[in-house]
Amino acid sequence: GKPYLRNTSKPFLRTTGKPYIRTTDKPYLRTTGKPYLRTTGKPYLRTTGSPFLRITGKPYLRTTGKPYIRTTGKPYLRTTGKPYLRNTGKPFLRTTGKPYLRTTDKPYLRTTGKPYLRTTGKPYLRTTGKPYLRTTGKPYLRTTNKPYLRTR
Repeated sequence: GKPYLRNTSKPFLRTTGKPYIRTTDKPYLRTTGKPYLRTTGKPYLRTTGSPFLRITGKPYLRTTGKPYIRTTGKPYLRTTGKPYLRNTGKPFLRTTGKPYLRTTDKPYLRTTGKPYLRTTGKPYLRTTGKPYLRTTGKPYLRTTNKPYLRTR
């Protein structure tokens, strides 16, 4: 008994005059066929309920207005297309996916995933948190600056 919309053969919503979506009963957005958000008038994204970005079809990030990246949920960097790190604004490294360290702009160490030491720029050792000695790969001793003995 509901009237059909001429182009879609979908019935109108009695209140809005917009057509129903069969699954959600939400009205369609004319351009995308996605339903409107009741509060914003922006269309829903099927999975997240976030509104689409008109150009890319990616949803906006509520805080920044930047679109999401599908895999990470982080917003794109406009110039590079790389995602921002939430606290530093630095993009992720393409190879490791680890973020830059704010103070040094050095990437994380690929093997350990630990960041460089702020003061020395040397990477952390996973077990001790002490930086590596470049030549031996052994960590420094804090008091003497000598590398650890393997046995100790």
